[in-house]
Parts: sequence; structure tokens; C-alpha cells
Amino acid sequence: MINATLLKNLKKDYFENESQRRQIISASNNILFLAKKVIFKLQRDELVTAKKQLKEIEIMLKNLEDRFGALRLRKEGAYKAAAEEYMEGKIFLQAITAKEITLV
Repeated sequence: MINATLLKNLKKDYFENESQRRQIISASNNILFLAKKVIFKLQRDELVTAKKQLKEIEIMLKNLEDRFGALRLRKEGAYKAAAEEYMEGKIFLQAITAKEITLV
């Protein structure tokens, strides 16, 4: 016999996970887009704007981690891509400002 409560809980968990996934992907895409813009700004020597946008990205990443937790975020490829693009921008900024490249 099929346990109706089990099926109901599985369905609820599935939809909750899928909702979180869509939210993470959407936010990650916004971060990725902004990080790419940072790199382009750095290439055009617009350091002030690029630094400001990097701070915005850091806040966005922190908000995502607070909402979903680090373990949940690591499961999503879109988040990994956004974090990678952020790191590229951050390291590029450190490289062109002749600062020591440190852990971010």
C-alpha cells in the first residue's frame, strides 16, 4: 500500500527545492551579469565604478548564503559560475592596481 503522507511530503519537498533552485538561478544570473560588467569596466579603467559594483556583488552573495546556506548553494551550477566570475573580477582588480593578490 502506498503511504499517502509520504507521497505528500515528497511532493512538498520537491516543489520547495524547485522553488529554491529557480530563485538561486535567477539571483546567480544577476550576479554573473554584474560581475561581467565589472570586468569590462576594469578593462576601460573605470576603477571607482568597478569597486562599487564588486561591493554590491559581495552583498548579493552574502544575502544568497544567508537565505539558502552554503551547502545548498554549492549544488547549483549557476551559483558556482557567478562566484567564479566574481572572483575573476576581484583578482583582476587586485592585479591591475598592483596590489598583492590575496585570498578573497
